[in-house]
Amino acid sequence: MPYVGGTSSSFQNYYELKIFDCPSYPLKEQTVDYCTNAFDLEGTLTECFGFTKLDDFPRHGTTIYLADYEYIPNAGHIKIIVKDDPPDTMKVKMQSLDAWHTDHLPSGGDNTRRVARDRHVKWLNCLFIDGHSAKMKPLEITAHDYGLSREQSQ
Repeated sequence: MPYVGGTSSSFQNYYELKIFDCPSYPLKEQTVDYCTNAFDLEGTLTECFGFTKLDDFPRHGTTIYLADYEYIPNAGHIKIIVKDDPPDTMKVKMQSLDAWHTDHLPSGGDNTRRVARDRHVKWLNCLFIDGHSAKMKPLEITAHDYGLSREQSQ
């Protein structure tokens, strides 16, 4: 697959894809337990919509594409997507399941959506652009781990 990202015109039955289900996610009704990389690789800290060519990512083996999504009970900015949500509701909620700003990193505050800070006993599961997965220490993750240069990550 030469591209990642974008959305399907049909959100029906997405919950059947087991890749979205983390057995450790605290709310079992949640059907998408991960968030995707939507950082603009130019470093503008704006959300990247649509598809991105795999070749556009600078470091395939060290750039995160998918990571554990945070769960903060009763926080309106943490989107809970359940199987019975109508397709239009699902589509709106799924648009919040991405990280595109440094505030969305695990070190971000509790007042914004973010990558999980403490899911697997102080570890975070990540899927990288090259297809491998690994655990990382959440508070050590920077925008550089999402494909930005070190200078853009500061």
